[in-house]
Amino acid sequence: MLLIFLVIPEKYKKYNLLCFFFFFKGYYLATAAQDASIKLWDLRKLKNFKTITLDDRYEVCDLVFDQSGMYLGVAGTDIRVYQAKQWDLLNVFKDHTALATGVRFGSNANYIASSSMDRSLKFYQQLSQE
Repeated sequence: MLLIFLVIPEKYKKYNLLCFFFFFKGYYLATAAQDASIKLWDLRKLKNFKTITLDDRYEVCDLVFDQSGMYLGVAGTDIRVYQAKQWDLLNVFKDHTALATGVRFGSNANYIASSSMDRSLKFYQQLSQE
Protein backbone atom coordinates (compact mmCIF):
# COMPACT_ATOMS: atom_id res chain seq x y z
CA MET A 1 0.00 0.00 0.00
CA LEU A 2 1.27 3.47 -0.91
CA LEU A 3 0.52 6.21 1.59
CA ILE A 4 0.90 9.82 0.50
CA PHE A 5 0.97 12.83 2.79
CA LEU A 6 0.53 16.28 1.34
CA VAL A 7 2.12 19.00 3.42
CA ILE A 8 0.41 22.24 2.50
CA PRO A 9 2.45 25.43 3.02
CA GLU A 10 0.97 27.92 5.50
CA LYS A 11 0.00 30.44 2.80
CA TYR A 12 -2.28 27.80 1.19
CA LYS A 13 -3.98 26.59 4.40
CA LYS A 14 -7.28 28.23 3.37
CA TYR A 15 -7.14 26.29 0.09
CA ASN A 16 -9.79 23.61 0.84
CA LEU A 17 -8.45 20.70 -1.19
CA LEU A 18 -11.08 18.47 -2.85
CA CYS A 19 -8.97 16.17 -5.02
CA PHE A 20 -5.50 15.80 -6.51
CA PHE A 21 -3.66 13.84 -9.20
CA PHE A 22 0.07 13.25 -9.75
CA PHE A 23 1.38 13.12 -13.30
CA PHE A 24 4.60 13.01 -15.34
CA LYS A 25 6.53 10.62 -13.12
CA GLY A 26 5.38 12.42 -10.00
CA TYR A 27 7.05 15.72 -10.91
CA TYR A 28 3.74 17.55 -11.24
CA LEU A 29 0.59 17.70 -9.17
CA ALA A 30 -2.88 18.94 -10.10
CA THR A 31 -5.17 19.99 -7.25
CA ALA A 32 -8.77 21.19 -7.12
CA ALA A 33 -10.29 23.22 -4.32
CA GLN A 34 -13.63 24.51 -3.08
CA ASP A 35 -12.93 27.96 -4.53
CA ALA A 36 -13.53 26.47 -8.03
CA SER A 37 -9.87 26.58 -8.97
CA ILE A 38 -7.49 23.99 -10.35
CA LYS A 39 -3.84 24.56 -9.54
CA LEU A 40 -0.93 22.88 -11.27
CA TRP A 41 2.27 22.47 -9.27
CA ASP A 42 5.87 21.72 -10.20
CA LEU A 43 6.98 19.58 -7.27
CA ARG A 44 10.67 19.92 -8.12
CA LYS A 45 10.45 23.70 -7.62
CA LEU A 46 7.55 23.59 -5.12
CA LYS A 47 5.81 26.20 -7.24
CA ASN A 48 2.28 26.73 -8.57
CA PHE A 49 2.82 27.35 -12.31
CA LYS A 50 -0.78 27.53 -13.55
CA THR A 51 -4.21 28.22 -12.07
CA ILE A 52 -7.41 27.48 -13.96
CA THR A 53 -10.30 29.46 -12.52
CA LEU A 54 -13.71 27.88 -13.09
CA ASP A 55 -17.16 29.43 -12.69
CA ASP A 56 -17.95 30.38 -9.07
CA ARG A 57 -20.54 27.64 -8.68
CA TYR A 58 -18.48 24.92 -10.37
CA GLU A 59 -17.96 21.95 -8.06
CA VAL A 60 -14.93 19.76 -8.84
CA CYS A 61 -15.16 16.09 -7.79
CA ASP A 62 -12.31 14.49 -9.75
CA LEU A 63 -9.48 15.31 -12.10
CA VAL A 64 -7.08 13.18 -14.09
CA PHE A 65 -4.41 13.42 -16.77
CA ASP A 66 -4.30 11.01 -19.68
CA GLN A 67 -1.31 8.66 -19.98
CA SER A 68 0.68 11.10 -22.14
CA GLY A 69 0.01 14.12 -19.93
CA MET A 70 -1.46 15.96 -22.91
CA TYR A 71 -5.02 16.25 -21.60
CA LEU A 72 -6.55 17.14 -18.24
CA GLY A 73 -10.03 15.79 -17.52
CA VAL A 74 -12.23 17.43 -14.88
CA ALA A 75 -15.43 15.96 -13.44
CA GLY A 76 -17.91 18.04 -11.50
CA THR A 77 -20.78 20.19 -12.61
CA ASP A 78 -19.97 18.81 -16.09
CA ILE A 79 -17.07 16.99 -17.76
CA ARG A 80 -14.30 19.23 -19.13
CA VAL A 81 -11.18 18.44 -21.12
CA TYR A 82 -8.23 20.84 -21.27
CA GLN A 83 -5.17 20.65 -23.51
CA ALA A 84 -2.24 20.60 -21.11
CA LYS A 85 0.37 22.80 -22.81
CA GLN A 86 -1.79 25.82 -23.62
CA TRP A 87 -4.47 24.98 -21.02
CA ASP A 88 -7.19 25.64 -23.59
CA LEU A 89 -10.65 24.22 -22.89
CA LEU A 90 -11.20 21.65 -25.66
CA ASN A 91 -14.49 19.96 -24.78
CA VAL A 92 -17.38 20.30 -22.36
CA PHE A 93 -19.77 17.37 -21.95
CA LYS A 94 -23.07 18.09 -20.17
CA ASP A 95 -24.87 14.77 -20.61
CA HIS A 96 -25.11 13.85 -16.91
CA THR A 97 -28.23 14.98 -15.06
CA ALA A 98 -26.42 15.21 -11.71
CA LEU A 99 -22.93 15.95 -10.43
CA ALA A 100 -20.19 14.01 -12.28
CA THR A 101 -18.06 12.19 -9.70
CA GLY A 102 -15.34 10.56 -11.79
CA VAL A 103 -13.50 10.88 -15.08
CA ARG A 104 -10.87 8.68 -16.77
CA PHE A 105 -9.23 8.59 -20.19
CA GLY A 106 -9.14 5.51 -22.36
CA SER A 107 -6.18 4.26 -24.36
CA ASN A 108 -4.36 7.11 -26.15
CA ALA A 109 -7.07 9.50 -24.89
CA ASN A 110 -9.34 8.24 -27.68
CA TYR A 111 -12.32 8.22 -25.34
CA ILE A 112 -13.36 9.47 -21.92
CA ALA A 113 -15.43 7.63 -19.33
CA SER A 114 -17.35 9.49 -16.63
CA SER A 115 -19.51 8.49 -13.69
CA SER A 116 -22.16 10.56 -11.98
CA MET A 117 -24.53 10.88 -9.04
CA ASP A 118 -27.29 10.20 -11.60
CA ARG A 119 -26.12 6.55 -11.39
CA SER A 120 -24.83 6.46 -14.95
CA LEU A 121 -21.56 5.73 -16.70
CA LYS A 122 -21.03 7.64 -19.93
CA PHE A 123 -18.43 7.35 -22.67
CA TYR A 124 -17.36 10.19 -24.95
CA GLN A 125 -15.18 10.21 -27.99
CA GLN A 126 -12.24 12.55 -27.47
CA LEU A 127 -11.36 14.47 -30.62
CA SER A 128 -7.59 14.76 -31.09
CA GLN A 129 -6.23 18.30 -31.12
CA GLU A 130 -2.78 17.98 -32.65
